[in-house]
Amino acid sequence: MRKREDIRIRDPFILPENGRYYMYGTTDLEDGSIRARNTFSVYPSTDLENFSEPKVVVDVANLGFWGTYDFWAPEVHKYNGRYYLFGSCKAEGMHRATQIFVCDTPDGDFVPLAITARTPADWECLDGTFFVENGQPYMVFCHEWTQIKNGEIHAMPLSDDLTHPIGEPVLLFRATDNPQVTGNNGNYVTDGPFLFREDGKIKMIWSSFAN
Repeated sequence: MRKREDIRIRDPFILPENGRYYMYGTTDLEDGSIRARNTFSVYPSTDLENFSEPKVVVDVANLGFWGTYDFWAPEVHKYNGRYYLFGSCKAEGMHRATQIFVCDTPDGDFVPLAITARTPADWECLDGTFFVENGQPYMVFCHEWTQIKNGEIHAMPLSDDLTHPIGEPVLLFRATDNPQVTGNNGNYVTDGPFLFREDGKIKMIWSSFAN
C-alpha cells in the first residue's frame, strides 16, 4: 500500500466505481522532469488516503501503437457499460494528440479503440475529456498554444461507439476570452478541461496562468 502523499503523479483523475476509487494520471514520469514515458497506470483505493500499488493499464510495447512518449493526463469514463481512457500521447515527427483506449473493467488492460488518434491530425492537441449532451457524445480538448499561441478549447462530436468523429471541432473559447489569463511572450495556455452539470447548467473547469 502507498499513502497518498507518497505518490508522484500529475494530472490526477479519479473514477468512483463499485465502492472503490480508481486514480489515473501522468505516472510514468522521468526523474526530475515533466516528461513522461509510454504507459498509463491506475492506483485503486477505498478511502483516497491509502492506495494499492499501481497497475499498468496501458502498455503500448506490444500494441504497435503510434505514440512513443509523453503519455499525459489520462481520464477514464464509463459509457455504455465499458470504460474508455482518454489520454494524450506524442511521437517524433507527429503532433501531440488524444487517443481513446477501451476496456471492460476500470483496472484491466486497455487497448486502442482505433489505430489513429481522435483529435485532428494536423493540430497539436492534448487533455481530451468526455461529455454527453442530449445523447450525443463529445470529446472536448485543447488546441495547444505551442502551435497557435492563443490556446483554444474545442468540442468535437463522436460516433455512438466513439470510434470516429462525426463532425468538425467546434471552438468553445480561446484562452484570452478570460481577461484574467496572463500570457508569456504572446503565448496563452488552455489546459485540462473537465465538464460537469450543476444548478441546471453545464460548467467547465480548466487551467491557465493568471496573476
